[in-house]
Amino acid sequence: SLESYLLGLEREGLYGAVYGHLFENRLHIAISPRSAAERDKAIRLLRGLAEDALKAGGSCASEYGEGKLETPWLDPVNCAKRDARLVALRSFFDPQGRMGD
Repeated sequence: SLESYLLGLEREGLYGAVYGHLFENRLHIAISPRSAAERDKAIRLLRGLAEDALKAGGSCASEYGEGKLETPWLDPVNCAKRDARLVALRSFFDPQGRMGD
């Protein structure tokens, strides 16, 4: 929730912003750590928020930022759904499989 994002930033003393699509319940959080210690706090906060979202039936996506950080909070169910959509799109637009991987 918006409140948990804002409270998390405040509690950890991190500089960041929450933005996105509030009425669709799709929020993004951007954190700008100023030190290695703040980076560690940011990762812990993001992992906690991701776990909370998954427990509440939501999903998580890492759209931007450090690619190395994506894997820990990707939702396997949504990844499988995304992969199925990609297969369907590919079979529609490239039924002969001529486009490379």
